[in-house]
Amino acid sequence: MEQFISVSGVKTRAITHGLGKQALTKESFGKKDIIIIIPGNPGLIGFYEVFMLKIFKTLMEKVNVLGISHAGHDVGEKNIYNAPRLRDRPELYTLHGQIQHKKDFLDEYIPHGSRICFIGHSIGSKVVVELMSHLDQTRPNDPKPCGYLLFPTIERMAETPQGQRLRMLLGPFRTPAVYASYMVYFLPEFVKNALVSWYISQPEKEDLISSVGQALKTVVNPNVLEKSLYMANDVLAVIRELDVKSLIRHGDRIRAYYGTNDHWCPVEYHTNIVQSVPGLKAELCKKGYAHAFVLKTSEEMAEQVCAWLQEDFSDLFS
Repeated sequence: MEQFISVSGVKTRAITHGLGKQALTKESFGKKDIIIIIPGNPGLIGFYEVFMLKIFKTLMEKVNVLGISHAGHDVGEKNIYNAPRLRDRPELYTLHGQIQHKKDFLDEYIPHGSRICFIGHSIGSKVVVELMSHLDQTRPNDPKPCGYLLFPTIERMAETPQGQRLRMLLGPFRTPAVYASYMVYFLPEFVKNALVSWYISQPEKEDLISSVGQALKTVVNPNVLEKSLYMANDVLAVIRELDVKSLIRHGDRIRAYYGTNDHWCPVEYHTNIVQSVPGLKAELCKKGYAHAFVLKTSEEMAEQVCAWLQEDFSDLFS
């Protein structure tokens, strides 16, 4: 179910499975097992619709599965963009601002006593580690949260091949890129739909084409793209060395999944986390999934996540 909630003073898109038609509040949770999806960048939760539904169905609808978009990265109700302007609240759209946005979400909407498993994708993995620390500090008597980090961009992003390319774009070309997005945004719908279908090139995956297609069309909204590029520029500056201290603190509750040909987090970063954080379960993808798995292999990645859940939370499958 899609709904729009207020988080950090921003109307934020949420997708929930397990709450029926109830509004998202602390009181609406009948079950206290909750899986929370934290997106990458661009941070539109619509990219993860198929992924989330597959997890919910595989777990036989026993667990609440939900996720929210990053502040300013999505349109609001009736496809109207209503987030604060970048020049009015720039701090909201930095990585730190997005982390605070998710902390505010947990504090306001997630009930105490919940058993939470976070799933973070790309830069969402960094957010997840921070949220685990936040819950450990603010809810010491609750079950300890766990975190699954998918293709995690949690160290030295500016040094990666993609980071170096993006830094070139974000220098002199960030503003022109936003202006150029107007041309794509105002293309006829049938042209944009055709481009999405051609890119995904899997006509049998109608649900994926629909949800990802809508998200891709939203990304080229100039207001959304502006916030996404601003966050990307900040991330390149602040994601430096691996936060070993935090990872060691949570290590036995974290799984990390790295690609074998990922230009955002190279294989050497997998080697580094294995050597730096004893006990953390880090593995390399042997199935060839891309960093942006949501574009073509959402269901397949969901199956991998459910295999971990079955191992870590066997009671969910009984």
